[in-house]
Amino acid sequence: MNGLRVLLILFLNRFKPTYKDLDIPVYNYNKILETNNLGYLRVYSTNKKPIFEYTPKLESIWNSILNLDMKQNGQDEKAVKVLELKKRLLKFQLQYIKGNHIVINEIKLIEKELVDIQKAVVSDNKITFDLVCGHISKNMGFQLDPKKTTLAQYKAYLQVMELEAKEMKKHINKHNG
Repeated sequence: MNGLRVLLILFLNRFKPTYKDLDIPVYNYNKILETNNLGYLRVYSTNKKPIFEYTPKLESIWNSILNLDMKQNGQDEKAVKVLELKKRLLKFQLQYIKGNHIVINEIKLIEKELVDIQKAVVSDNKITFDLVCGHISKNMGFQLDPKKTTLAQYKAYLQVMELEAKEMKKHINKHNG
C-alpha cells in the first residue's frame, strides 16, 4: 500500500507548479545540490520534505535554472563539472539503452562522482551553506530565511558582501602602504 501511495503522489505532483527561474528559494536550490532530489523544484516543497523525484521534465527545468544562474552570476567551477559529468552520463545511458550493458560501471562511477560533488562543501575553506547564511544575516543586519529568500536575492547579498570586502581591503592597503 505504501508503494501505491508514493506512485499516486508522484502522479499528482505532475500537476503541481514548479519554480522555473532564480525565484527558487535558496533553501530548495541548496537541497537539490545536496540530494539531487528535483522534488525540491515543486512550489510546496519549501514547507515539507518532498518525495524523491527525478524526471526528464524536472531535469530540464533544473538545468534551465542552473544555466540562468551561470549566465547572470558567472560560472561556478563545481556547476560546470556537474554539467560535464551529466553530459557524459547521458552518453553512457544512451549506450546502455541501445544494449551496451558493459557501460553500467561507468554509469555508476559518474553517478557516484555527481553525488560526491553535490555533497561537497561550498568552498575549500569548508564553509557550509548554513554558515554562509549566518554571515549574510550578520553583515546585512537581518535574519536571512533561506526558505523565503530567492536564489537571486541570495546571490545579490553575496555580491554586496564581496564588494564591501574589496572596498575594505583597498582601504586597509591604502592606510598600510
